[in-house]
Amino acid sequence: MFIHIRRGADTATLASLAKGVKAAEAMAPTRPHPRVESATANMALGPVTALMERTRDAVRKAMGRDGS
Repeated sequence: MFIHIRRGADTATLASLAKGVKAAEAMAPTRPHPRVESATANMALGPVTALMERTRDAVRKAMGRDGS
């Protein structure tokens, strides 16, 4: 799919799409949450959940318990 987009879009459009994807990734939770299936719940809870998960991950990494 991305190959077709890359072939059919100009540089400005690709840059705009990249910014949109990065913004969505920044707001998305880092782990799946199966009980949150509606778009409304994802929009309402996603950014808060993402912040909490990224904070937890950073604390665990700082403490040497990042799971790797």
